[in-house]
Amino acid sequence: MIRARSPFFIEHEESSAPTVLPRFTCADTSITGLSIAANGTITNPSVSVGTLHSLEPTSFGTVSTATIRNVLVYVTYDSSNFRPPTDSSNQIACPVQFTQPATTVTAAQKNFRVTNNSTTQTAFLQYVAFDGSVQINHTMQPSETVDICVAPFDSETPGYPTVIGDATYFDLVQGCTTDTLS
Repeated sequence: MIRARSPFFIEHEESSAPTVLPRFTCADTSITGLSIAANGTITNPSVSVGTLHSLEPTSFGTVSTATIRNVLVYVTYDSSNFRPPTDSSNQIACPVQFTQPATTVTAAQKNFRVTNNSTTQTAFLQYVAFDGSVQINHTMQPSETVDICVAPFDSETPGYPTVIGDATYFDLVQGCTTDTLS
C-alpha cells in the first residue's frame, strides 16, 4: 500500500510472478516395455509422461553372444506441465540400455561383407566357397564391396576370408547358402 499526503489513499497490490514451467527432461518420464528379440527386432516402449516419438536405431542385427545395446528413445514433451526440452526441439532423446540375447549359430556358412578401401589399388580376396568345394580367389577393384558366403573349417569352427591389400571384412552375423562370387 502506498500512502500519500492527501485525503486519498492509493492501494495497489503486486501480482505474483507468472509460473514458469520446468523444462522437460528424461527424468520426468518412465520408459517401460522396451525389449529386443534375438533376431534384433525392437519392441516399442511406453512412456509415462509425454508421447513416444521414435527410436534410434529401429532394429539390430543378430549377435552370437548376449550383447548390451543402447537405444535413444525420443519423447515429445507434455506441454501442459513442461516447457520444451530445448528452445529448438519438442523432443528429447532418452538413452536406454538393455541386453540383446544371442542367436545360436552353429558352425555353418557365414556371410561377410568385404570392402576394398583403396580408391586406386586393387586388393586380393581368398576364401573357401560356401559349399566347401572350391577355394575362391578374387581380385577386388578399387572401392569394390562384395558379400560372400564362406564355408566353415569344420563342424565347430566357422571359416573366414583372407584379404591382402587395403581391404577389410565385416561379419554380417548370419548364415548363408550362396554368394555372388562362386
